[in-house]
Amino acid sequence: MSQPPVKDPASDRPEERAAPQPAPASSDCPAPPRPRGRPRSVTCHQAILRATMELLTELRYAEVTMEAIAARAGVSKQTLYNWWPSKARLAMEAYAATAATRIPEPDTGSTQEDLQRLLCYTCQVLGRGETSLGATLAGLIAEAQSDEELGCELRETLIAARRRIATRILTRGMERGEVDPELDLPLVLDLLYGPIWYRLLLRNAPLNRAFAHEIVAHLMPRLRAQPAGSPEPPGDGVSLPR
Repeated sequence: MSQPPVKDPASDRPEERAAPQPAPASSDCPAPPRPRGRPRSVTCHQAILRATMELLTELRYAEVTMEAIAARAGVSKQTLYNWWPSKARLAMEAYAATAATRIPEPDTGSTQEDLQRLLCYTCQVLGRGETSLGATLAGLIAEAQSDEELGCELRETLIAARRRIATRILTRGMERGEVDPELDLPLVLDLLYGPIWYRLLLRNAPLNRAFAHEIVAHLMPRLRAQPAGSPEPPGDGVSLPR
């Protein structure tokens, strides 16, 4: 007659028992969601930029704090510093992102048309159509005169991005033979945007479509590529340096 199996007493030791299995998820206690990674971060990133722009339109730059941005965006202050080293960097990225969506880069195949559209978009955003954005930028430029870090971010993030767009327009014009390839591009960019910054800061006259067209109309005769031996374009006799 066979004997019943002998039970190993060691199996009753707590440390050698099988580890308990987690309870299955139920509707009352759902399993934690799997991290979604980048899509979730993009949503958070956009919320932070949006909160920053809202505060910049409501307050002076000096009055905006990283704590207030974090609270408005619903994130921790550490999250902000993980992505941006300073308030100046965050403020400029927020403004540049807003400008990029409202001032697109035109590419119509005509240098004159592209410049007109670019300056029209810019004047519309900074003028009467988007008063808060114009006032915010004017305030940032004013603050940048006494805040070296903000001034650096303003030039490298926002102003440089706007100048790159105009440079691409002019470069395409050179490739098509519409624009003189020997022009002093930095000076041309100053002449394109300078009048807009002047009116934005001094508010001596409106920023509108007519003003944008006037700027381009005055510049185009000096920008056009001239055939060898052709006379200077009509005007006041002053040509752009080469």
